[in-house]
Amino acid sequence: MHKTPRMFLSAAVCWILLTSATPAAQGAANVEYPRVPQVLILSLQGNHYPAIARTLATVGFHVREVDAAGYTSSRGGAAPLLIIPEQEGRQLDSALTQTILHDVEAGMPMLLDGSTPLAEALGVNTSGERGKILQYHWDHYTSELVRLPGRIATPRIRADRALKVLAFGSNLQSPLVVSGRRGEGRFIYSTIPLEPRTG
Repeated sequence: MHKTPRMFLSAAVCWILLTSATPAAQGAANVEYPRVPQVLILSLQGNHYPAIARTLATVGFHVREVDAAGYTSSRGGAAPLLIIPEQEGRQLDSALTQTILHDVEAGMPMLLDGSTPLAEALGVNTSGERGKILQYHWDHYTSELVRLPGRIATPRIRADRALKVLAFGSNLQSPLVVSGRRGEGRFIYSTIPLEPRTG
């Protein structure tokens, strides 16, 4: 996996975890025990996402790929970060979509990409147009342009005004990465694919 997408994914995950409402530690009074951050990657049809899993495991996350049954049975306790790649988001049925939205409202952080009904429910709509980027701005992350290893085609999005634009293409008038709140939870939506098709 190329260094730039790995940095993007790490920055996005850290931002969610640092700003989420979940407690950072558990334990008895005056004693704090560290908690290993948990990440669930939704995989409804048995797809594997090695680039995401490897990137997060490298920086200390416990990563599991789960299907719909595994997702619903893993609920409870401290909310894990849920990652939904576009391929999985397109396969969500309305019941699982509502369950995920309810969990986000209850405080679960989420990272997703692509044009999906779940993204639309969060206030992110694609226009059908696509643009190509080679570099982008992420002002809260770095003052320099972030350069990609090659051109990436991304959809143009329209985001609700309540969402915060984190990154935008240097040649596009459309955001690339936005963040928002839903109830007690936070989410990040990216037009940049979370799992690259190659590399």
